Amino acid sequence: MTRLRGWNRSAGEPDLATLARRGEMLSLAMLVCAAIVASKVVLGRQLVGSPDAQEPAIYDPNPLVFALRVLWSCAEDVAVGLICVLAGFGLLGLASSGRSRRLVQLAAYGSAAVAIIYQVATMKLFYERHEFLRMDLFWLGGGFTPYPGVVESVGGPVWCAVIFGPLGALGLHRLGQRAYPTFWSDAARLLRPGRVLAAAAAFALAGSAWRAYADIEFDDFARNAHLVLVRSVIEPAPRLDVPIETEAAGSAGDRRTHDPDPRLARPPRNLILIVVESVGTRYFEPYGCPLPTTPNLRRLASRSLTFDNYYASANFSFGSAMALFAGTYGNPLAQLVYDKDAALDLPSAAGHLRRLGYRTYFFGAGGKAVWDHLHTAELFCIPGFDVSRDPNVPFWQRSPRPLAIEDPGYDDRAMFADVRRAVDEPHDRPFAIVMWAYDTHEEYRDGEGPATWPSQYDPPGVRGGRVERAEFDRYLRAIWRVDRFVGRLSDDLEAKGLADDTLIVVTGDHGESFGDHGLLSHSTGLYEDQVHVPLILISPRLSALGSRSRAVGGHVDLWPTIADICALPPHPRWQGRSLIGAGIDDGSSDRGTSGDDRRAFFYGGRPGHCGVRDGRWKYFWDMRKDKHYLFDLSADPGELQNLADARPELRDHLNRRVKAWIAVQERLTRKD
Repeated sequence: MTRLRGWNRSAGEPDLATLARRGEMLSLAMLVCAAIVASKVVLGRQLVGSPDAQEPAIYDPNPLVFALRVLWSCAEDVAVGLICVLAGFGLLGLASSGRSRRLVQLAAYGSAAVAIIYQVATMKLFYERHEFLRMDLFWLGGGFTPYPGVVESVGGPVWCAVIFGPLGALGLHRLGQRAYPTFWSDAARLLRPGRVLAAAAAFALAGSAWRAYADIEFDDFARNAHLVLVRSVIEPAPRLDVPIETEAAGSAGDRRTHDPDPRLARPPRNLILIVVESVGTRYFEPYGCPLPTTPNLRRLASRSLTFDNYYASANFSFGSAMALFAGTYGNPLAQLVYDKDAALDLPSAAGHLRRLGYRTYFFGAGGKAVWDHLHTAELFCIPGFDVSRDPNVPFWQRSPRPLAIEDPGYDDRAMFADVRRAVDEPHDRPFAIVMWAYDTHEEYRDGEGPATWPSQYDPPGVRGGRVERAEFDRYLRAIWRVDRFVGRLSDDLEAKGLADDTLIVVTGDHGESFGDHGLLSHSTGLYEDQVHVPLILISPRLSALGSRSRAVGGHVDLWPTIADICALPPHPRWQGRSLIGAGIDDGSSDRGTSGDDRRAFFYGGRPGHCGVRDGRWKYFWDMRKDKHYLFDLSADPGELQNLADARPELRDHLNRRVKAWIAVQERLTRKD
């Protein structure tokens, strides 16, 4: 009998040894597919099957229907697995020696282990972000560095699954091989390459049909996670080829300003800007929160001006920092918007105030790792500030510890204490203090505050078990402590006779999701809970302006508004416009298609995920999937009814506005 590279010429079939190796590869692929199906079953019940999910769900209470849906959503996974089997068969056919065939076998086992490890890790990520891992998340970390949220999402159980899952699976595989030595060899004999290809194509078509038929919000659930990662490596980042229309001037930010409001006869001189990490309007009492989270802001309402329709420029901190420190949007199509090598001249708000005679301070809680991440301190927190992480300044702590700000234990309490010491310093010129509270960032630092909160107001994630009750309580207590610190700071200013002459500004860098629309954390969506943030101005001298404003605005409007109130000239390169003044939109009009240019743009941690608030309408667009979302916030504040198909003209008009804004921002932030 003559054999050539494992083939029996007389029979036209592979010999027994080759069939055994092929059977081994086939069983490995089926093992990986079984692991993927199992992981999607678990995720389907925990995530998309949550009764609180507001999108159409893959989950069904009928176990048989649910099983069929999950299997259908795994079609692409099975197709990819069978194609890998074909590749393995081909490599075995090319292997001309026993050593090369053993290398192919070793590569197959290694690939199976890696595939299972990756599946476990990325399903945990999908649980939180509703998307599989893409290279975007590594680029967000700066080069090939994972974004911290990716690492933080992997807890103890996941690490155990990552370590012991492949070992257990491969161990079971070996036992099966020993128990049934000829089963997979016979299967390999039956599955000839042509049949496998036909089956793979059929499964891929079935998977595509599932996504088109279901049109579910979680269409990534029906994708193969490994293929998603590979495609994100080789496919180009989304780019637009659209003209910069005339309306883009308003899109990029109207730089026109008006004269200081005549009602502010005596503008305040000093400024304290407090940015609260990961806090939207939902958990602030001035915005209707029924929980007692901010009693001091409620107490200070008589001397406050609250903006009802104010938006973060991004749903992640680094994107929002562009506007909060420099009054400009970043690039909506890039995760890193700017980096330390970009050599772009940012219109630093602190530097502008310093040139106007202010002494400027920056205080940020969280420690060195927080502010060194993505070169944040280098880009934003040092330029323009007289005092910022300065070892020569003695007031960081009661007993001088100049570098205490770099300690991970430097929390909101320590930061507010240092700010109060800074205010105590003798000042021969006005001061401007920028603060960034960090206790409210996931993992939510615990401390003083109410032990329990009324459970009837729990968000969907807590009710459905996706968020631990203790974790949510920590978050609420962190907000409560920030509010208490703000109240104490206001009282200190009052006692020192500085309250009338100091403007306190409280805002958030972005919001936080606890299961609303099926989302968790931030940087995962552009619904209200992640981009609608508070803006509260506190000063007795603002009483003439009223207590509330429905003007539509965003982060880029913050510094022009502060300049307006303090009777200062704005920086010519700030992209926003003051929210103070007559004739501004009240956020309730059916605008969208008019010539009014008061609107707020925002973008997400997913590149190409962009939107706009325009009058009572809110629109956002997922460029990668070409999905459109349009909500009438006056009638549907919970964003439950997507009107994108019902109002196509308005949808297309707002889409053009968003595209024009993206084009302008790409041009302004381009590295030359």
